[in-house]
Amino acid sequence: MHVVQVIDSLYRGGAQQLLVTFAIEAQRRGIKTSVVCLKDEDRGSNLVERLNSLGVEVVRFAAPKMLAPKRIWQLTRWLRRNRVSVVHTHLTYGNVVGILAARLANIPVVATMHLAGFDPSIANRQQQFEAQIVRFLAQQIIAVGYTTRDAYQPIMPNRTLHVVHNAVVAVPEISAEQRIATREAILGDPDLTMLINVGRFAAIKDLPTLIDAFALVHPQHPEARLVLAGEGDQRPKIEAKIDEHQLHAVVNLLGARDDIPVLLRSADVFVSSSANEGLPIAVLEAMAAGLPIVATKVGDIPQVVREQAGVTVAPHDQQALAAAINQLLSEPSHMQQMQQAAQTIIEQYHSPSAWVDQLLTLYTAAHEGVDQREAVST
Repeated sequence: MHVVQVIDSLYRGGAQQLLVTFAIEAQRRGIKTSVVCLKDEDRGSNLVERLNSLGVEVVRFAAPKMLAPKRIWQLTRWLRRNRVSVVHTHLTYGNVVGILAARLANIPVVATMHLAGFDPSIANRQQQFEAQIVRFLAQQIIAVGYTTRDAYQPIMPNRTLHVVHNAVVAVPEISAEQRIATREAILGDPDLTMLINVGRFAAIKDLPTLIDAFALVHPQHPEARLVLAGEGDQRPKIEAKIDEHQLHAVVNLLGARDDIPVLLRSADVFVSSSANEGLPIAVLEAMAAGLPIVATKVGDIPQVVREQAGVTVAPHDQQALAAAINQLLSEPSHMQQMQQAAQTIIEQYHSPSAWVDQLLTLYTAAHEGVDQREAVST
C-alpha cells in the first residue's frame, strides 16, 4: 500500500503533527507513505526533516492560487506515476486540491475535517467550497470528533462522517536532571510552578484571555509562572496584554520550539483558552506527558478531558479560567491523581495503533469504491 497525505503547509500545527504520528506507525507496519505539501511557508518548522527521517518522501506543489490548473494537473500526473493506493487530504487547500487531483487520477480519496464550530452562514467562500468538494467527491469523510461531525453534517446530508479521534505517540520520559535543568533555564528557579500552553499564536486560541486569567491567578499563587511555546500573528496582542498587566517577570514567551516533549515533561499544568477547536493535538500530547489539564469547553475537549484528568470551563471567561487554575494549584494531591488519569485516557483511547487501524479500514473501503451516502446514525 502507498498512502499519500496531502496538506496545506508543513508549519507547526495539530494536523501536521498527525502526519508524523501516521508515519511512525506506517513505518512500523511497512506501509509506504508520501506527503504532498501545497505551500512553501514552513517558517522554521522541522517537520520535513522529521518525515524524511521516517522514510517519508515530501513533495511540494506550490502555486499562487488554490485552484491553479497547472498545479492540479501536475499533482494528478504525479499521483498516477507513483502507483498511489489512496490519497488522504487535510485542511482547506489539501481537501480541495488533493481531492480534485485524486479523482482526476482515478485514485480513491479520504478527507479529514479538522475544524469544529463550522457555520455555513459565516464561513468564507473557500470553506464553503471545500465542504462541497468533500461532500460530493471524497469516497470517505473523517471528522476528528463528534463536535466536528455535528458541525458539518447539516451541509453534507446523506453522507457518513466517520468520527476518528486524533492520536498521539508516547511522550518520551526525561531524567530528573534534565527536567530540573529545563525548568531552571526557563523559570530561573526549578522549584516554581510551571503552567504551559503550546500552540500557534492565532486568534482562535484566544491567548489574551489566558493572560487576563493568569493576572488573576498570580496574586494568589505568586510561585506560578506561565510559559507560552509558539509563534504567530497574535503575538503583538499577547505582548500588549502582558504589558497591560505588568506580567513580564512571570510570563515567558518561548517562541516556536522543537523540544515540545521535553517542555511538557518539565511542566506542571497544561492550560488552554481556545475559542474553537476540533480535538487539539497539544492537549492530547500534554495528557500523554502526564499533565493535568485546564481547558475551555470547545470541540471534543470535554469528552477527552474528563473530571479525573482536568477541569474545563466556558470559553472567553477569564474569571472561570482563573478560578479553575487556582483550585487546581491549591490541591497538589488532586493534581497527582489527574496526572495518572490523563495518561491512562491517552493509552486507552488515543494510541497510534488503534487510530491507524481505523484509518486503514476507511482506506480499504475507499479503495473498494464504497461511496457511503446513508445518513449518519446518532
